[in-house]
Amino acid sequence: MKRTQRCMAWLLMLSIMLAAMPSVGAQAAAKPKTMAHAYYMIDAESGQKILSSHANKRICPASTVKLLTALTVLDYADLNQKIKYTRKLQKKIPSDASALNLKTGRVYTVRQYLNMLLIVSDAGSALALAEGTAGNVDDFVDMMTGHFNNKEQFDNMQREGKTYPYAEHINTICNEKILNLPKDFNGKFVVEESYYETNGKRHASPHLFLITEEEDGIVLFSYEIPEGEDKSTFSYDSMKNADYTELKKSEKFTPALYHEKDGIWEGGSTSQFSPVMTFKLWEKFSDSCLEVSESMEVNGKKTFGYDEPIIYKRV
Repeated sequence: MKRTQRCMAWLLMLSIMLAAMPSVGAQAAAKPKTMAHAYYMIDAESGQKILSSHANKRICPASTVKLLTALTVLDYADLNQKIKYTRKLQKKIPSDASALNLKTGRVYTVRQYLNMLLIVSDAGSALALAEGTAGNVDDFVDMMTGHFNNKEQFDNMQREGKTYPYAEHINTICNEKILNLPKDFNGKFVVEESYYETNGKRHASPHLFLITEEEDGIVLFSYEIPEGEDKSTFSYDSMKNADYTELKKSEKFTPALYHEKDGIWEGGSTSQFSPVMTFKLWEKFSDSCLEVSESMEVNGKKTFGYDEPIIYKRV
């Protein structure tokens, strides 16, 4: 299957190139009639130029780039890999691009995207393949950053007479505030501002996380709030520039590991804060919501947490 699609890509590229070239014999010198805006023809054996027009003019490669995308994907991707077509991808498509208007939220395989790319030159498929087969850190961070709250869930709990917190999450990338990052640094530092309100009482729980991509999946590390910051009011807006070499990883928090399946990220960790105190974190991220389960146990007895995960919707 890969061989067939690779041949299709090369044949399409060749046909485009031939269509743009003027029809001329090897000995011809007269400028031919052609619809091509620019061309450059050489003798394949000698390498000598035969004809050219606007040879140094910079021209947009247009859909020929899609063929290179297809060839690259065929070399490195699994045809059965599933990639979710998101609103973020849809918004990136230029209004004048060739597009099938794929349904956002639907999951397609790499094979399906390739067929749509090579047969109808679908721009959305090109974007999905380019981003979906590359690194996953940006996709993960895009889902978890922003402003979220659980108002819908909170209102439902209130109507049912259940005690449940109103919660807000504000997650912001802060790499620009971290000085002296290594040149090959590919991780994302994120300030998490969490606010919880129960029975009229509100408290904040800020954190600094580092998100990286490793062989096992996406890994989230917790860092201590930088020196000089007020831990009770720490936020992205209040954060001062901090030196990377002076940041300290949390020794208590076990890094959380996440995996993606059908466009949904899920994972977490269990941390032993002390011989008797255990913290459990489990999260699920998608385009539509964040589901967060947190609990603290002392000697096996839950002292913090809820039976149902907090379900955050993007504000």
